[in-house]
Amino acid sequence: MKISGSFHNQISIQEVALVGNWAAREEDLFRLATVVLTDEAPQKKLPAAYLFGHTPDQQESIISAGADLWLRRRVTYLFVCGGGPYYTPKDPARPLAYAGGIAWRDELVARGVDRSDVIELERPELSHTATEAIKLIERASEEGWQDAYIVTAPFHLLRAFASTVAAINDRYRNFRVWCRPGATLPWFDPVVTSQGKMADSRIGEGMDMEFDRLNRVYHNQWGLAPAGDCLNYLKRRHESAKAAGIL
Repeated sequence: MKISGSFHNQISIQEVALVGNWAAREEDLFRLATVVLTDEAPQKKLPAAYLFGHTPDQQESIISAGADLWLRRRVTYLFVCGGGPYYTPKDPARPLAYAGGIAWRDELVARGVDRSDVIELERPELSHTATEAIKLIERASEEGWQDAYIVTAPFHLLRAFASTVAAINDRYRNFRVWCRPGATLPWFDPVVTSQGKMADSRIGEGMDMEFDRLNRVYHNQWGLAPAGDCLNYLKRRHESAKAAGIL
């Protein structure tokens, strides 16, 4: 069966991946994932990098990459999701979903980052990737930043970027966000997810759960920017960065 594509010739229905509220051709998802995981770096120091909150089993990936940006003088500040330990559901008897901004600040300081340069963003009441992205873009708009990095575990970066682009398009269209994948951790090690479930490995059930989240829309308002919108944003960002002389 063939269906029409808006930018390409006819494609088979099997070539269309439905992800949440977006329909994306597989090749567009491939393009997007490739760019996100190997993103360009602006030729200037940026005001901040935001480190998306994650589980204790994944936090080393993010904290080490964030510390590296600061130590190499690529950013002035590192922003983290604030507060103390966070559980999902909110039950301290469950495994930690996130150790908290206080603990992450201590980890970053232990790696050589100045304590005063680690800033906690207010934790959203309903804390997840999309609401963290909204908090970041709101802060960027308040501060008048033009650019910032986002940092998270490699398998989480696509969703984090799509969530951030959605927030940018809604709130601060001229903002340029740049992606930095976290450090690689063993793909075949078992991990505990934010829902307190044991996954057999990052590459197996861990990624299966990430795909499941890509296929959900939180309460019909925490949507992901469609893959096509993300690619259009990347082109817009490139042109803006070129004009600003930072690429």
